[in-house]
Parts: sequence; C-alpha cells; structure tokens
Amino acid sequence: GLSSLSDANRRALEYFLLTSDLHPNVVTWFNSSIPDNIKLALLCARGILANGVLLLALRKRFRVEYGLAFMSKSAKSNNGGPQERAIRMAVPFRAKDVAAERTEFGHTDVAVILTLLSYYQYGL
Repeated sequence: GLSSLSDANRRALEYFLLTSDLHPNVVTWFNSSIPDNIKLALLCARGILANGVLLLALRKRFRVEYGLAFMSKSAKSNNGGPQERAIRMAVPFRAKDVAAERTEFGHTDVAVILTLLSYYQYGL
C-alpha cells in the first residue's frame, strides 16, 4: 500500500494527484513506483482532484444549487416494451428546494459526486 512510500515518493504522489499538466518523468515514476493494485483508485482520485471536479462540486450549496429529484427513465421490460422506473439523482436547482425541470448535470463525474453528497446530506 501507500504506507511503505518514502517521503519523497509521497510528495511525488501528491504532485501527481493535484497537478493537471504532468511532466512525462512523473508518469514514468507513477508507473514504476506505485503498486498495481492501487493504481486505478489513484487515477480516479487524480481525475477529480487535478481537474477541479471535486472542488466544483463542494462549492455548490445543497438544496439551493443542487439536490435530489425523482426522474423517470425508460427501460425495456422483459416483454420488450418500455417500462418506467424512477431513479433519484442530483439535479440542478433554480432556487431553494426547487429543482429545474427536465435538467441534469452535463458532467457525469459532477452528477455522481453531487448525488453522493445529496445522499449523505439526507442521511440515506
């Protein structure tokens, strides 16, 4: 795991996770120094940290700029016809507790993070 990394490697990992434009040497270091079993998790973390996705999501105000709303999605039933099912996902709000109609977040990562934050805030 990461507990066996030296201080220099920890600083390099921090740089890797938080910097959007990486020098090729850092990518080479990552591929050679980080254990394979945690590379995918670190790459996912880098995606939301280095590109500011997490910061963008955390700056939004719950139940004012986003929140949970029921949306209807069509799915195929066993007999091939459409079947309606309700899903709960975070959507943009126009005002406090007023979901914007027929809208959703355009960035998938933002939608997932805000949905998780919404579930956390509602205590689900």
